[in-house]
Order: sequence, then C-alpha cells, then structure tokens
Amino acid sequence: MRAAGDRVPVLIDICKNAQVESCEFVYPEEVKLPGYQPVTRSPRALLDQAVGLIERAKKPIILCGHGVIMSKAEEELMQFAVKTQTPVASTPLGLGAFPASHPLSLGMMGMHGEAYTNMAIQNSDLILAFGMRFDDRVTGTLKTYAPKAKKIHIEIDSSEIHKNVFVDVPLVGDLKTVLTDLIPLVDEYDHDEWLEEIQGWKNEADSRSIMNWEDDGKLYVAHLVADIWKATGGNAIVTTDVGQHQMWAAQYYQLEKPNRWITSGGAGTMGFGSPPPSARGSRRKTGDLGNRRRRRIPNDRRRVDDCRAGGRERQSRHHEQQFPRHGAAMAGVLLRETLLRGQHAHA
Repeated sequence: MRAAGDRVPVLIDICKNAQVESCEFVYPEEVKLPGYQPVTRSPRALLDQAVGLIERAKKPIILCGHGVIMSKAEEELMQFAVKTQTPVASTPLGLGAFPASHPLSLGMMGMHGEAYTNMAIQNSDLILAFGMRFDDRVTGTLKTYAPKAKKIHIEIDSSEIHKNVFVDVPLVGDLKTVLTDLIPLVDEYDHDEWLEEIQGWKNEADSRSIMNWEDDGKLYVAHLVADIWKATGGNAIVTTDVGQHQMWAAQYYQLEKPNRWITSGGAGTMGFGSPPPSARGSRRKTGDLGNRRRRRIPNDRRRVDDCRAGGRERQSRHHEQQFPRHGAAMAGVLLRETLLRGQHAHA
C-alpha cells in the first residue's frame, strides 16, 4: 500500500461500478500479503562515510524534523548532539523534539525561523538532516542553499532522498535505529569556535528582537504568546489553526518536550486547531502500536487552541459540545491580524 516509511493515512478510492456490480470470485488456496517491510538500518559502509564527514566538519549543524518525533528518537538526538557538540535547528513540525532551553538549540529554521539559525545553516560546512524533507519553506532558493555544506540525510522514506536537495551520504532507515548505530562510531568533538560564532549572530538578533523592545503601552503578539507560555509553565498541549498566528505560536511558545505541539504542516488545513485536541479527548494511546491500553490525560495538562478569526467561528460550537465531557481544561486564543500593528488583542 505504501512505498515509503511514513506512518500516514492512505486513501483507498474504489470506483462506483466496482462497488455496485457483481462478479464471480474464487478464493485462492493460499494468501500471501507481503505488507510493507521498510529498511530500518543503513549499511555500515554508508555509516562510515557519514562518520568521515562528521570528523572533518568544523561547522556542523543538525536539522531536526518531524521524523525525530515519529521515530521516538528524541533521546538519541540528544545523545548525538551533546557528544558531537552540534547545534540543533528545528523545522516547524520538529519543534519539541529537542528542548528549546538547551544551549545547543537554535530554535526554528526557515522562512519564519530565527535569522541567526538560518545564518548558521548558510555558513555551515556539514548539514545532518534528521527526519526532514528539505521543504522549500526551510531551504528558500535551492541554488543558494548552504552552498559550502556537505549533507548527510537520515530518512526512512527513500523517495525523499535527493528529491529537493542532493545529499552526499544518504542513510535510509528508521531514524532511531540509524542514530543508535551511528552514535558509537563518532568521537566527542569540540566546536566551541563555531558555537561562539553562532552566539554572536544570536546576540545581534536578540538586540533587535520584539521581546526586548521597551514597553510602549501596546500589546504585541510575541508578548501575549510568551505570557501564555509562562502561565502554563510550558506544559500545555498547543494546537493551532493555519496562518500567521500559527507561526507566532511556533516562534514564541518555547517547547521543551515532544508531542505538545499539534499543527498542520505542509498543505495547511484551515480549521485544524480544534479537532486534534477533541479527537484526543481526555485519552490517548500509550505503549507501542500493538498496545491498546489507554490512559487519561491529567486534568492539569492544559490545552491552548491558537486560531485565527476565520476558523474560530466554526470551532466555537464544537468546543462547547466536546470539552465539557472530556474533563480537561482548554483555553482558546484568538489572534487577529491587527496585532501585527500592536493595536488590539482578544483572548
């Protein structure tokens, strides 16, 4: 059914005449369903090539994508980053896989990411892409994307390899498994000069950041989202609709843990903000795919639904119907576009 390793829904579209017409069918004596057997490990030869690039790199950077969370490779990512002293930048869907407060965290990359993060990528000499697909919102113009960098791409979906960006070492396999195999092969490295250079860019960006503006009596989105982060202790499950507010939430709600950030990436779906938390309800699966035990989400685990005006009206009745019976608190935040000018706020 699937030729790649993404655990995503598959649409089976059966034509109308096949649904209503009849035919004779003889059941076979033996049924063999091969299913999907993805490649989970990369060959040692390619791992050795990757180690060679890592050893020679002076300015490496990790690009953390949603695949880290899907593979449950957060611990392996941390081990690799700390052992090799490699800074970590995240795609929008990779946020939370690496703690935002960690000294090696560079936050979000790409069109709506931090300027110093993008500068680090552009000036790097080695990119380690972990479970991400080099989307155009991340790369920008491909002709000028990280021109000096060698590239190592760890990805379970082989169709993503070389699709947008040509890479020097493709490691096709499950990210958690590949990193588990790779970590023992690399040594501890010192990239203090590289980290200091990035810190200089960060300090310059911070000096112009809206978070450091003097109080002028106006309410800005960045401050509102940051205050929500403080009020929730960073422990809320944040869902968003799609649009400018989605990027505000990604930029200013600092995520420390995975699976606290639920948003529609890629072909964004308007109205997405409400269904995910209500579908999860007060329950969610635990354990592996074969484990059907469920547990209730603690009532002190707050949900913040950040949406725009267009999606809010369609969601308000849904909220009233769903959340009282779930026994978990939810806060809805309406961020209007006029907040860009710091004029109005509705919450």
